[in-house]
Amino acid sequence: MTHAAWLLALLLVSPSAADKDKEKDKKKPETAAKAAVSAEDLVRQADEKAAAGDAAGAKELLEKAAAMASASGDVSLKLGRLLQSTHDLDAAMDAYKGAGEKLTAAGKGEALGRLALVQETRGVPEFAATAEAAAAADKDGPFPLIALARLRAREGKGDEALALAQKATAAGGADAQAAVGRAQEARFQNVGLLVHVFGGAPERV
Repeated sequence: MTHAAWLLALLLVSPSAADKDKEKDKKKPETAAKAAVSAEDLVRQADEKAAAGDAAGAKELLEKAAAMASASGDVSLKLGRLLQSTHDLDAAMDAYKGAGEKLTAAGKGEALGRLALVQETRGVPEFAATAEAAAAADKDGPFPLIALARLRAREGKGDEALALAQKATAAGGADAQAAVGRAQEARFQNVGLLVHVFGGAPERV
């Protein structure tokens, strides 16, 4: 075969530069579509997974969303709630901390209030400081109220703890009811101590 014939065969077999450019152009929209997925898109997909009972899939998507620079603190707060519901408490604390750093006012109060409750469950010493910080961020929010009520109960301030817990019951659900019970225990423990010290039967109110 002559040199010219070899050159012609090579040209026929090898893709042209134009063909290569066309292939690159086809891939560009796919790459752009992947890059265009936002934290909000991932959160919506996570909600669909959670609604379908796929907690693991929802967790994976929320973790990806929370790791994005554009993600708001609400994403970390949602991730924390999911992790807490699946009893992954250490990871939930990390998520709540991240949310508390980004959010303000009521959102910050909820994140820190939830964090304080998990910290109390795990025996973390920072529980007291976190509960106070939650109340400082949102003094009327249900979770800051619950966290502060549990702290006051631990401090033996049963009356204050009970008032805080009762204020939170309207929106706090089971956590608020548990705080009411803990406050009542602290209150009657204080009454029992007074009886022991001074004698006589206390008047129950």
